[in-house]
Amino acid sequence: MKGYIYALYDSSKTDDIRYIGRTIIDNKNNVMIKIIEKVIFDDIKYIDKREDFYIQFYKKIGHNLTNWRGGGSGWCGSKKERIPWNKGKTGHLSEEILENMSRAQIGKKQSAETIEKRIAPLRGKKRDNHMTGIPKTEEHKRKTSESLKGNQ
Repeated sequence: MKGYIYALYDSSKTDDIRYIGRTIIDNKNNVMIKIIEKVIFDDIKYIDKREDFYIQFYKKIGHNLTNWRGGGSGWCGSKKERIPWNKGKTGHLSEEILENMSRAQIGKKQSAETIEKRIAPLRGKKRDNHMTGIPKTEEHKRKTSESLKGNQ
């Protein structure tokens, strides 16, 4: 079987490679695609390894590739296997940006139609209490009762 490893360029900069991929279709007429290697293979794993090699190579020399996984996962990778771009990141918005977003919402009122759309699916449903159906011990009942009475 014959396949190609290709580089997809940023449309505004022809020296900025953004994606490395593989295909069995010759895309030589596409101006944003450059064929890096023509591969003859019997086993799909071989072209996957070549794609992975180029992904690692171009990342190592400083290209900011958009490939989310190594080579070989494009044909069979599923959305479930994708790692979200913000997984493990916290605080990626500065306090200043959060404050500006908060201030932008002050004084804005939701229309009656918007409120109705938000509330309609909840009508007639019981509130989900995660403690419902779990037997309570006598000690738990006593403590709950005391906390609800307060310090009188």
